[in-house]
Amino acid sequence: MEIGIIINCENIGEVKGNGIIGGIVGTLAGSALTEVYNIEVSNCINRGKIENLNTRTGGIVGEIGTIYKEMTIEFKNLYNITNLKTGIVGYINYNIYNSPTYKFYFENVYDCNDVHLTKNDVVTYEGEIFKKTEEEIRTQDFIDNTMNKYIKENNLESQGWRLWNLGEEGYPIIT
Repeated sequence: MEIGIIINCENIGEVKGNGIIGGIVGTLAGSALTEVYNIEVSNCINRGKIENLNTRTGGIVGEIGTIYKEMTIEFKNLYNITNLKTGIVGYINYNIYNSPTYKFYFENVYDCNDVHLTKNDVVTYEGEIFKKTEEEIRTQDFIDNTMNKYIKENNLESQGWRLWNLGEEGYPIIT
């Protein structure tokens, strides 16, 4: 089994391109049909402007591809504020749709967009992606009672998760 962990990442810059682009990750894909992959994207922030001519563009992940025997992706304790209307994940490969070997989980995930995955999404997932306005996210209450509360209740500081603070520009930041 292969394990990939993306933790404590923050994008506040501008991302431009003509390929597969995400605020944190471009593509989550493997190279072995016999492998089992568990991927976790945790404690991350995207509030950067993203410009791309390609449709495979997402606030956190641009594309989730295939070439795995089995895959589990967990999104935990993150938020996305971006100019995109594609939400958290821009594109999910059609071979993944409702496949029992591909599992998606969302815990304590927030997005400012109405669309959280893809516009033609038929992927089955557990958990919920909560819609919050940019104004709601830019408060100490959001930081204390959602993001840091999740970290503390699950004792995640001992696993390298960093706490959040309200930054100088009024946005939550990872410290």
